[in-house]
Amino acid sequence: MEYIDKTILREEGEAIIKSFLNQVKEQDPYPQDLYDVFKSDRGGQSQKDLIEILLEEQNNHCCYCMRRLTVNNKITLEHLILRSITQQEEFNKYIKEERHTVLNDNVCLTEVNKVYQAEPPYPHVVAYQNLVASCDGKIITGAPAISCCNLRRGFEYIEPIVLYATIKNEVVYAFNGEVRWKEDKEYEKEEQLTMNILGLNDSILRMVRHIWSYINRCGLVKGDIDRDRGKLYGMLDEVSNEDFDLLLSFQSNDTYWNLLVDYDYFSTITYHSDN
Repeated sequence: MEYIDKTILREEGEAIIKSFLNQVKEQDPYPQDLYDVFKSDRGGQSQKDLIEILLEEQNNHCCYCMRRLTVNNKITLEHLILRSITQQEEFNKYIKEERHTVLNDNVCLTEVNKVYQAEPPYPHVVAYQNLVASCDGKIITGAPAISCCNLRRGFEYIEPIVLYATIKNEVVYAFNGEVRWKEDKEYEKEEQLTMNILGLNDSILRMVRHIWSYINRCGLVKGDIDRDRGKLYGMLDEVSNEDFDLLLSFQSNDTYWNLLVDYDYFSTITYHSDN
């Protein structure tokens, strides 16, 4: 997982939101469905332009699972502060002085900001600092089930972890593909609540990372496996019986193999002991 620095392209991102708000400021002054307007034809190019900015600042990776994204993928916009929030008390859960982020000074509750203003804080449902690019949660293309990330989260509270500058050092990936916190967090005792809400330990995602871990530990590169996927048979001693068929799917099924390639972010990271 990577820190998303919302300061590098701040000027470009805020310009898109400012332009959009200028378009709708005559509408009472903000419509009740501000985000729906933003993503509709009435919002013009706003959503498309913002997605391009978000992909650039995220190095074309999903904010949570790190899948490679392109403008042609089914990208969703993740609201770090849930767009459904209407009460200040709920909003304030995301604004922590001990973990100060760009949300603190640049985002306000939409219900409070009823008067158009030209500078931040902008209403949270469209604020640039509150929006990041996520995959559509369908790990296998065409699958009906939502397995991970933004759409898997739904309306659950999680901290805005991708805005924590130290997040890369707080989250670790084990040799077996599991993602977990490096150190126990007292507020997350229920089996790593954040990871569960986001579905980041889905069996397919774990296998993707396990395979990349194995490739790294064996001193192989992707080209070696491309030429001979049979090299993955060396992993058989590492997988459980329930994961055996899944591993075979990656060896024999091009859909699964292409998925592995989409997650080539994990070809370069450091893995940790399973314990």
